[in-house]
Amino acid sequence: MLEKPFDHYLTFEPLDFVMDEDFQSWVLQATPEQDAYWQAFRLAFPQKANTVDTARHLIKHLRVADWQTLTPHQLHERFQDVLTQIDAPPIRTIPFYRRQWFQVAACLLLGVLGWQGYRYGWASTTYRTAFGEQRRILLADQTVVTLAANSSLRVPGRWLFGQQREVWLSGEGYFEVTRQPLSAAAGKQRNFVVHARELTIEVLGTRFNVNTFRKKTTVLLEEGKIRLSSARQPGRTLELRPGQVAEQPANQPAIQVTPTTDPGLTAWRSGQLLFQAATLSELSQRVEEIYGLTLVFDGHGWEETTFTGELPTTDITLLTRILAETFGAEVVQDTNQLILRKPLHNP
Repeated sequence: MLEKPFDHYLTFEPLDFVMDEDFQSWVLQATPEQDAYWQAFRLAFPQKANTVDTARHLIKHLRVADWQTLTPHQLHERFQDVLTQIDAPPIRTIPFYRRQWFQVAACLLLGVLGWQGYRYGWASTTYRTAFGEQRRILLADQTVVTLAANSSLRVPGRWLFGQQREVWLSGEGYFEVTRQPLSAAAGKQRNFVVHARELTIEVLGTRFNVNTFRKKTTVLLEEGKIRLSSARQPGRTLELRPGQVAEQPANQPAIQVTPTTDPGLTAWRSGQLLFQAATLSELSQRVEEIYGLTLVFDGHGWEETTFTGELPTTDITLLTRILAETFGAEVVQDTNQLILRKPLHNP
């Protein structure tokens, strides 16, 4: 049964619904609970009905297996092919003797179209994830962004985005950027730009991870090439190679670049947090970023304790059980805290 609040879907376009696993499940194998949820959603937000219908049409005309094998560009082309098959609704002819009403309706329609055009073409959209949530976003240029928990991504309207591919990230996100063809007007490729705190990340086509938690910005490049610049060092750029990590602490100009093979930096994409001899402070920090919960280690004997293992990113029940079993402690959730208490042993 769906548990996401309705406002999670209010900014969704058809392709956003298509990429949502809960929506896919409803279209392909609906349960009574899912039918009730989406019927209530349509009644509460009738302005989203056409968007929902379009997304359902897309899913029913595509094979689910294709979504896992096609590249983002091929997937977008397949979506567009299906969209062209959707017939436009019939237009009702208004008699001439009702011209005054027609003029009023036309004015209202132009106003609505103008507002919708502004929202679609110019107004920005901010995608957000809650604690313990992960989201996959397909942008207009076929770039795919996987947004981690407790994060947000601001994207300009499609007309502005078409002129300059530029987004703003807070939290953590993994980018699979599609290389764009040469612009006939500009005679060059339109670079993709990510703004993260004071860092500006410029790419052509590549895969990389950006994290703005922990009072610093961390960029891991997996494939391709990216160019970094900082608001604190105008005019100076730094190129990153695959397998390198760049870090810039908040409010500091220096950018440190080091090689890495740590799989834990991007393991969150598969729903796991990996730790290798992590201190309790490091463990607490990551859990708070993902779940919004502060770990409290109650009692004595925690001083030299470290943690090695895996934790889930979207399952608080499993997280609690693993912590309890690993540390041999009782775990109690109190509002925004997870309190770990080791049992007392009598001599």
